[in-house]
Amino acid sequence: MSYRQMEVRLALKAAGFIGLNVVGMPGNLAVLLLFCHFFLAHGHLPHNKLILSQLVFANLMMTVYPGHSSGSDCPGYRPVLR
Repeated sequence: MSYRQMEVRLALKAAGFIGLNVVGMPGNLAVLLLFCHFFLAHGHLPHNKLILSQLVFANLMMTVYPGHSSGSDCPGYRPVLR
């Protein structure tokens, strides 16, 4: 595989992860805030909503951390948090 093909591949990989972050983070945050609203409005969460809120939080963490590290593989991309 030539150097040029590797550059294109890394750029597409970075664009994919950045795109997933752009869609995934607001979506997960909206659902997590909805569960916070349910908790504040009713004073408690049923067990099924508590489990779902933990899954949404875990999904948000998986979206944030691997997406940032893989998204910064693109040549010419200046790392912000590294």
